[in-house]
Amino acid sequence: MADEQSRDDVGTLTYGDRTWKVESAPVVVDTHDGLDLVEVWVERGEDVGESG
Repeated sequence: MADEQSRDDVGTLTYGDRTWKVESAPVVVDTHDGLDLVEVWVERGEDVGESG
């Protein structure tokens, strides 16, 4: 991964009731009508928490 970040920059991604630990910076892979499709690496396995 060319855009690797330090562990201090790790975040989370939440969709519905699942949350994953994000291990990379988002990379825009496509755009359409003002929207960006992004790719991130997430840690595989159980989700890391509840969404709120």
